[in-house]
Amino acid sequence: MSPVFRIETESGPHVYLSHEFAHEIRDDERLSLSRYLVQELLVKIPGLEPFREGTVNEGVMQDALAEPLAEETDFALRRIWGDGPEWREVNLKKSMVDLVAELSTRVFLAEMCRDEEWLQLSANYASNAFKAITQLRTWPIHLRPFVHWFMPAFQRARADVKQSRQMIRPVLAARKAQKEQAIKEKKPPRKYNDACEWMEEVAKGRPYDPSVIQLTFSFSAIHTTGDLITQVLVDLCTHPEYIEPLRQEIRTVVAEHGWTKTTIYNLALMDSFIKESQRLKPPAMVTMNRTATADIQLSEGTKLPKGSRIAVSAVNMWDPKVYPEPLNFDGYRFLKMREIPGQGNAAQFVTISPNHLAFGLGKHACPGRFFVGTEVKVALCFLLLRYDMELTDEKNSRPIMNGRTLAANVFAKIRIRRREEDVPLIPVGSF
Repeated sequence: MSPVFRIETESGPHVYLSHEFAHEIRDDERLSLSRYLVQELLVKIPGLEPFREGTVNEGVMQDALAEPLAEETDFALRRIWGDGPEWREVNLKKSMVDLVAELSTRVFLAEMCRDEEWLQLSANYASNAFKAITQLRTWPIHLRPFVHWFMPAFQRARADVKQSRQMIRPVLAARKAQKEQAIKEKKPPRKYNDACEWMEEVAKGRPYDPSVIQLTFSFSAIHTTGDLITQVLVDLCTHPEYIEPLRQEIRTVVAEHGWTKTTIYNLALMDSFIKESQRLKPPAMVTMNRTATADIQLSEGTKLPKGSRIAVSAVNMWDPKVYPEPLNFDGYRFLKMREIPGQGNAAQFVTISPNHLAFGLGKHACPGRFFVGTEVKVALCFLLLRYDMELTDEKNSRPIMNGRTLAANVFAKIRIRRREEDVPLIPVGSF
């Protein structure tokens, strides 16, 4: 097969490159991620402002502290999965999206992390917006600026954005008033360790919409991370022989280190299991999406005209030349790689490479992958030590392919019951 090929997609023609080109294009200034997103996500349409904020404001996603995430997971799981010792059935993906919405909001804007209305809004916005985008793509380009006003999906998305502003502005106003009062009293103002505060520091006076940016954080993190945890739990239920070794690792590491970054790093088997799950079910079949801002000639001679939308194939993650027995799930695969001299770093979940492109490669690689790694590991510690779980229908657990994307099955259901923790995950008085 040719290393470069063109495909007509639901959003227009795309040029796909084999993974050998990943290093070649990774930092090419003539290939723009933001330009691609503007075209692909139709961000100039009212109701899609959070997508626009994500393309024009470049901030730094920082690691969340393990302790606040652990505290919030403790609270959220009691609400979402309960404490009952009897077996009961839950929709896996919905419950994981709800969990991630609460955990992420603790880091994005702490005051809102237990506001049910906000959690519902932040979890639903991405679904409403992507549905609107998909529907609008079926219309001719010259009609899109007009027809969106009459489309129910866009009306819902615009209502979400309006409601977001109404809910977030009072919180931000209260923060501002508190800081001004502290300065007036010559006291140090309270420091908020969340993404809202980080954005204020990173912006350095540049204009941005802090209310809309909260939805930007939400659609960037909630559904993708919820999808990842869902697939990891499906793989755990499909391969239950890993559950006890993972529990033993959690007991040992958490008992020794508590909730620190050292704990997150030392959960090596869990790290390997998550990376293997993501290898077999990446978010999409292609990655490193870009738009050419100038004519480009690739090293093998292919010419990409200005305006070309390109992406790199991620199917080498299933290539037997790269991974032995690539279609078999091996939760120890990357743990064993850590023991090979020179491959220890490449085997970690957050490490990017041409052989594992789930997070992309180069300067536009997913900046939130460190936060994702921390969030997923903290959640799994609680899920594994506090609950027994099993699949109720293996047929409805298989990933769903939609165009270029691969999603954990929204119909997957599992049976759960509360179990006694072997070690206390949240010691009394620790927070």
